[in-house]
Amino acid sequence: MEAIKDIPAHARSDAEFSGQVASLASLNPSLISEIVDAINSATTLESLFHSAIELMPVDLASYHHFPSVGAVDYGHIGRFYNHNLPPKIMDYYNELSSHNSDPAPRAVFTKSQSIWLSDLISDPIISKNKASDSVRKIINLTGDGLCIPLYGPNFRRGYMFLGGGLDKTETGPYIQLQLQGLAQYFHIQFCLMIQKLQAPVQLTDRQDQVLSLVAFGKTNQEIADILKISPNTVSGYLKAIFIKLDVSDRVSAAMRAQTLKVNM
Repeated sequence: MEAIKDIPAHARSDAEFSGQVASLASLNPSLISEIVDAINSATTLESLFHSAIELMPVDLASYHHFPSVGAVDYGHIGRFYNHNLPPKIMDYYNELSSHNSDPAPRAVFTKSQSIWLSDLISDPIISKNKASDSVRKIINLTGDGLCIPLYGPNFRRGYMFLGGGLDKTETGPYIQLQLQGLAQYFHIQFCLMIQKLQAPVQLTDRQDQVLSLVAFGKTNQEIADILKISPNTVSGYLKAIFIKLDVSDRVSAAMRAQTLKVNM
C-alpha cells in the first residue's frame, strides 16, 4: 500500500454516497433473492460482477480473483474488477505486480472473515508494513467498508471490498454477514464460470502416468524404474507437462492439475 502514500488525505470530492444500508438492521430478503438471481443468470464474467454489484446496496466495490494454486502467475494479483472506485485506487491496483505486495488482503485472509477497513488501521500486518496511514487515506477517498476474503473450488481465492455509505457503528449486525455471504456466493459462481471457459488440458496416457507419480512424490529415477523408461525420457515428459499446465516445477504441476480440466 506504499504506492498510495501520496494520496491527499481529504474528504471525497465526488457526489456524496447514498449510504443505503447504513441504518438498516438487515437486507430485505427480496433484494437478496434478486442479487442471487442476477448472479445465476449472468453469462459473462463482466456481467456477473456488474449485475451483482449494481444490485447490492453499496456505492463502490472491487473484486480480485487470484490465480489458482500452482499457476505460474499465482503470486500476481490476478483479475481486477471495480465499481465506482476513485481513480487513484484503480491506478494503485493496476500497478500492483503481486497480491503479496499489498498487506491488506494478507491481513484479511489471516482473519478468514470479513473485516471493516477502519479496523485494518491497527492490524499487526498493516502496522508491520507501515501502511496504517495509507489505510486512513483510502478511507478518506472511499469511506469505510467491508474487506472480504473469498474461498472457491479448486483452491481459488478472491478478495472483495464493498463500501460507500457503510458505517460499522450504524450498520445492522446482520448486514456484514449477509454481504459476506453474497460475496462468497458470487465468488463461487465466478470460479465455476472460469472453469467452464477454460479449454481442457490434454495429456497423453504416459504423461498422465508420470504426473500421477509426481503427485505421489516420486523422483525421476523412481518414475523411470516404475514405468521402465529412462530418466531422460521422464524429463522429456515432465517438460511437456509443464508447458501444457503452464507451470515451472513438479510440485506446482501436481497442484495445478487439480485446478484445471485435465483430459487424457
